[in-house]
Amino acid sequence: MMKYILALTSILIVACGGTKKTDQYSEVDMIEPMHKISLYKGACFGRCPSYEFEINRNGIMQFRSIRFTQKEGIYTKKLDESVCAKIFDYIDDINYMAFETEYPSNIPDMPLIRIKYYFNGKIKKVQGKMERPEEIKTLQKMLEELAESTDRWTEVEEDEYDKHYNLKDTQLIVSFTKDTLVPRWIKNYKAYGLQIIQQMAANQNVYMLKFDPETTSAKSLKAILDNDAAVNEVVFRK
Repeated sequence: MMKYILALTSILIVACGGTKKTDQYSEVDMIEPMHKISLYKGACFGRCPSYEFEINRNGIMQFRSIRFTQKEGIYTKKLDESVCAKIFDYIDDINYMAFETEYPSNIPDMPLIRIKYYFNGKIKKVQGKMERPEEIKTLQKMLEELAESTDRWTEVEEDEYDKHYNLKDTQLIVSFTKDTLVPRWIKNYKAYGLQIIQQMAANQNVYMLKFDPETTSAKSLKAILDNDAAVNEVVFRK
């Protein structure tokens, strides 16, 4: 879904209210730069909605529930261009790329909020809980309103979605910052049996890795790697 990583986006647009299932996809070329914004809402001790959401600059939105969401599963929707432009204009207006990557918090019972912006082959991650700038909180609210809407979404079959990753249960595709020396970096994760399978493209710092399933799960390992400063993005088979 970005310059560095193999992912997908659906191109179906729903013309009327309600949701329906589909298994049609359009795979995005991993070599092309991606322009999108994504939101991850983590879990809390209660029933906070947890999900992953993204908007591509072409207006295609994707929603994947994690828990306690009104709509469960994977959904796609086409956003009106005027609304899409408002989101991306706001990102420019607040100079999003200049914010800190991490805003630490001492409040355990609050969900982690992670926003990622992909532009010109770069990824800027801003994450934290309550202690974040108001501009970032405003952006979060703008994204939440779209993600948590319930009309005109198209539900996507989970198994069909996963086929496009072409990954085994013990494999990950990981995008690293450009200065990361992956063969050296991977030694930090020997406890998980992490190994390089292949580099996805000669001019990109993107690798397919495998791990030992006796030590962790793909979901748990992704959560760990998401907090590694050397990692831009992690994809695994859901």
